[in-house]
Amino acid sequence: MLKRTALYTAHQKLGGKLIEFGGWEMPVQYTSITDEHLAVRQAAGVFDISHMGEVTVSGPGAEAFLNGLLTNDIRKLSPGEGQYTLMCHERGGVIDDLYAYKLSEGVYLLIINASRIEPDVAWMKAQAAKTPGDFSLTDASHQYAAIAVQGPRVKEFIDAVIPGASNSAMRVNAVTELKKNQIGGFKFENHSVLDRKSVV
Repeated sequence: MLKRTALYTAHQKLGGKLIEFGGWEMPVQYTSITDEHLAVRQAAGVFDISHMGEVTVSGPGAEAFLNGLLTNDIRKLSPGEGQYTLMCHERGGVIDDLYAYKLSEGVYLLIINASRIEPDVAWMKAQAAKTPGDFSLTDASHQYAAIAVQGPRVKEFIDAVIPGASNSAMRVNAVTELKKNQIGGFKFENHSVLDRKSVV
C-alpha cells in the first residue's frame, strides 16, 4: 500500500492527479504542466514535500557523532544554520545526500530523501550503537508535514501567512529574513492558503 502525506485529503479535494512516487501517493499536477510551470516562474507555487524524512540527533555527544557520520564539519554551524552534506559508508561511497541543521546547542535536525528514510535511519542507528557518547537519535519523519513555497512573488505574501518573529533556531523578525541554509521556528496560524492551487 502506498504511503500518504498529511496533505493527502487536501490534494484530493483540490483535484490533484495522484501517482506513485517513491512509495508515496503524491500529486503530479493539478491543471497542466505548462500552467503550473508558468505559475511558479511568474508568481508562486506550493509543493507537498511531507514525504521527506526527518531525523533528530540530540544530546552532549550529538556533535561528535554527526561529525563521524557526515562529510562536512558540523562544528561550523551556529543555531539556525544548516549545511548540505553527504553520509558515506566505510569505503567512502555515498549512502545519501542530506541537509543537517543545528536547531540549538546539542540539537540537530537531518532532512533526508524520501526513498531513503528506512535504509538511512537503519544505517544511522547501526553507527549510533557503535559510537560512545551521550546522544539520542530519533526517526521523527512521521511527526512532520512540510510544504515548499517557490516563486518570485512569495515574498509578497509569506510574512502574512506565517506572521511574527522566529522563536527558535535562527532568530529573525519575519520568515522573509531567513537566508539560504537557515531555519527558524515560527508559530503557524491556520490559513486557507492550501485552498488555492497557485498564488497569482
